[in-house]
Amino acid sequence: MECLIKNGWNAEKIPDYGCENTPKEGGQTNFVVGICFIIYGVITEFLYMVDVMVMMKKQQRRLSCYKIMIALGVYDMAALFVNSFLTGYFWINGVNYCTNPTFMYVVGCLALGGDHEDNLLDLVSIIKK
Repeated sequence: MECLIKNGWNAEKIPDYGCENTPKEGGQTNFVVGICFIIYGVITEFLYMVDVMVMMKKQQRRLSCYKIMIALGVYDMAALFVNSFLTGYFWINGVNYCTNPTFMYVVGCLALGGDHEDNLLDLVSIIKK
């Protein structure tokens, strides 16, 4: 992310992230694949919401392991948003990196950061046990 800030919030100026030899128009579209990603996202987000709501009840929340699992659930729900809803939207509209490099770079950084935070909380959960 610091590379993006150093380059004036323009991902195309970051070394090895430019699109100068790639056409900027959209890529291949696939409506069926996009809808499948979105349906998967709706189902899993709903199931995750139910699980997190159960864990947030006062009797469970007093235990530190549930607090860690609630945080893991929130990070997983954010990752599911990127991995299902945005991916489905990108498939439906044929979006690729070069159609909007700065947005793609930021979303990728946030997804990677969320994944690392999720891994850190897994490690904390293991140590706690």
